[in-house]
Amino acid sequence: MDTNHAAALMQDERALWGTWYTGLRRRQSVNVTVNPKLARFVEEQVKAGRFSTPEDVVNGALARLQTEQELSETEVASLRAQVALGIEQADRGELMPWDPGAIETEVERRARAQARSNPPKKS
Repeated sequence: MDTNHAAALMQDERALWGTWYTGLRRRQSVNVTVNPKLARFVEEQVKAGRFSTPEDVVNGALARLQTEQELSETEVASLRAQVALGIEQADRGELMPWDPGAIETEVERRARAQARSNPPKKS
């Protein structure tokens, strides 16, 4: 992945997750201890200007984790149907050549399209 591509993805990531929660009211304070590697990562995110504070880094990470874990029953059923279809196609020998670059491009395209149509919800 070239530097420009990585920078563009990073900007997209910031737009999606890095700033949407900043207007939320903070209702509870929780103290956590992170390992040194994660502490450095948090510091780097703030120094790079991706987040304003360490709290914003943690809130963004937790909000993203929560969103990822909140798949609806419909989404899970859809994924299961897609997997079943893929297995049936593989059993019939209907396989596509392995192209990691094409897969990465398609995943990025779908993620951007989904992000545009379903921005993160503010609680």
